Amino acid sequence: MSFAKNLVAFVVVLGGLGAGIDFLLSATQKLKIKDWLLAKWVEFDDMKLSNFSEKEAMYFVELSDRLFGARLLSSCRLLTCLAIVLSVYLVDSG
Repeated sequence: MSFAKNLVAFVVVLGGLGAGIDFLLSATQKLKIKDWLLAKWVEFDDMKLSNFSEKEAMYFVELSDRLFGARLLSSCRLLTCLAIVLSVYLVDSG
């Protein structure tokens, strides 16, 4: 029964947090969030099992372009790759 009480408490806290955020948002912010959610819904609705890997790859490419720049051999991408390789090497050798 303790698990059920914890689960109910968690859901109530999340609901209260959501209600508080909703109260603090302006009408234009709510409209932007609604439009974003609609765009994501259409994007996920368009995804089928036959094109899932293509959509997943395109999502990763768009994400990496936003984080590291669109140029393939930019200094930001090279520094990020170097940092990842060094961190994996340090974790593996430790």
